[in-house]
Amino acid sequence: MLPIKWEGNTYTDYDELTELWFEQVRKLEDLGVMLIAAAGNNGWQPGLTEKDIEPVGYKFPGALSSWDDFNVVAVGAVSNVGRYLTWTSPEGGAPKNWPPAKILVWAQGDNIRTLSKTGKETSALGTSFSCPQVVCSFSFRCLHLHK
Repeated sequence: MLPIKWEGNTYTDYDELTELWFEQVRKLEDLGVMLIAAAGNNGWQPGLTEKDIEPVGYKFPGALSSWDDFNVVAVGAVSNVGRYLTWTSPEGGAPKNWPPAKILVWAQGDNIRTLSKTGKETSALGTSFSCPQVVCSFSFRCLHLHK
């Protein structure tokens, strides 16, 4: 399993990037690698309008969760008490003839204790912090199934 998150690839870039993404994802799948993709943090937040919200399908790699034949799981964020966090990119959104992207798994994505660049303990948030938790859970489950 491999957690993935890249910034800046919006669906306007899909024409140039789609074939590259598809090729690379297929290579990883051939190696037996499952991709765990952060859904993104572009959902509703105070001060934003509806046009500012970007669904999961607007950016790679979350957009790849649109395709059932890809081994890509998009991860959303919930609070430490299991409430959906509105800033998680919502399901949907896709270019051209793609099916809407979907979020399959949710994990804690706020109040994550971590270290800053200077080594001080701090708190962070984002679907990028949800991904590693899902990778650990899926890995544990796979190990349990293959005993």
